[in-house]
Amino acid sequence: MPDADRATFWPAAPDWSRARIEGRGVTVTAAHGDRGVYLLSGPQDAVRALAATHISGVCACLLPIAPDRALMVTAPEVTLDEGWQDGVAVSQLSDAHVRIDVRGTAAEALLFRASPSLALAGDGPLASAAVAFAGVPVLVEKRPDGAKIHVELPLTPHVWHWLLAALSETEVHP
Repeated sequence: MPDADRATFWPAAPDWSRARIEGRGVTVTAAHGDRGVYLLSGPQDAVRALAATHISGVCACLLPIAPDRALMVTAPEVTLDEGWQDGVAVSQLSDAHVRIDVRGTAAEALLFRASPSLALAGDGPLASAAVAFAGVPVLVEKRPDGAKIHVELPLTPHVWHWLLAALSETEVHP
């Protein structure tokens, strides 16, 4: 296929500021760039200590990825310098992630369908926020009425279109 436009092989990304899917018992929205997102790497105690000084408010959390790594999500006004701080490597990733919020009375069934790991965890905390979701790696922040899914920007159109298809199937086949 000479001179094929490779961009046409993939679904287009929606405008994340207005992206919304409504399904029976589920609402899915997305946001990009409205929070601070930092990768923290180092000893667990040092990562937790550094995060504790920067996490405040309802939009902040620390998502464990591995024993020595976590994703810290903060309010947009919280800033953290990149580099080494108190034995922890800090990398700013705010532009590299999209947060997809899945909420509603049927959110749990949709989440379990996308990731059996979430079903296995039940109501308990995840040992690692990193799970396979719709076939790609994501970080999941569980909520009482659903979850916030942190997806790397290049993978987000796939996850979005998977959710769109899954909710369309639900509408057609209740």
